[in-house]
Amino acid sequence: MAIVEGATETSGIGPSEESAERSVAGEVLRLFVGLMGSMKEHLAESADSLGLSAPMAQALMSMGAPCSQRELAGTLHYDASNVTGIVDRLEQGGLVERRVDPKDRRIRLVVITEAGIELRKTLIERVFASGQALAGLSPDEQVQLRDLLRKIATPVEFP
Repeated sequence: MAIVEGATETSGIGPSEESAERSVAGEVLRLFVGLMGSMKEHLAESADSLGLSAPMAQALMSMGAPCSQRELAGTLHYDASNVTGIVDRLEQGGLVERRVDPKDRRIRLVVITEAGIELRKTLIERVFASGQALAGLSPDEQVQLRDLLRKIATPVEFP
């Protein structure tokens, strides 16, 4: 078997034929997906410790100004029919209220309550304060990673 420069004997694939799956960019993206999975687990555990489901926590964290359930569904990237149950459970817990939209009485707005604001603060602190996802990095490496991510991403801001 002839060996092409940069190829391995076992793969027989030359550098120009290297698949996206094995590229550096592909690996970085797979690592991001793995990190997102870890963050979703951490969010779910934090939410559960506060008596919330992960979708309830996501809704609560995203709520700022009063919005319709359809707008909330868009923000969460959920189907509007799924948001009804989430808002029902948040309302039962006293974390949100439904109010008639003064501009269009056919629409009910979802409004976060004071109790919801306080629980959201606690949830955000639990999810982001620990930094457990970055525990394997030194402080200098965390700064380097932050600086690199700033080049390709916009940080999520919470209301």
